Amino acid sequence: MNRFTLSINLVIVSLLLFGCSTFAQAQVAAPVSTSESDLAFLTIGKTYVIIFPEDRHPVQLRESGITAQPSGPPSTWRARYQVDQFVVRKLGGGSWVLLEHPVDPKEAVDVISARNLLGDKAKLAKLEEDPTKKEFLAGRREVARRELKTTQTWINLAHAISISDPPTETRWEVKINAEVK
Repeated sequence: MNRFTLSINLVIVSLLLFGCSTFAQAQVAAPVSTSESDLAFLTIGKTYVIIFPEDRHPVQLRESGITAQPSGPPSTWRARYQVDQFVVRKLGGGSWVLLEHPVDPKEAVDVISARNLLGDKAKLAKLEEDPTKKEFLAGRREVARRELKTTQTWINLAHAISISDPPTETRWEVKINAEVK
């Protein structure tokens, strides 16, 4: 490779890196739009259940791994953590909206599921009857007391499959899909 080819490759890499960092910065700032919001039906400060296609979900964490087994071949696993409830903070132009959501979907799943368990009086009563569940319940109570850290992200709701009011119950919905092979 000669010096000319090397310098052209460095320029291309620099442009690609600059372009990626500019794109990342554009995602943080409010999107520029000359049109009015297409989302006037949304109320600022209100929580909505917003369903996105799996490949475009803005608050999703995927994990996978291999776990050794005492006997036999190792098992592989995959998990997907996501939160589908968002608080509308600001309407942008077109279909852009500033949504508030938990920073860490995995932490949100843990905290929200603990709160849901403790909010289910029938399940809670059954667990409290079992003396072997005392430590488990103490752990769930500790997790439920954690404060969820949130952030705000500009999201294009043109990618949303559905937008609806949350369930009338005061329980948050959290999804985790796990697969073990």
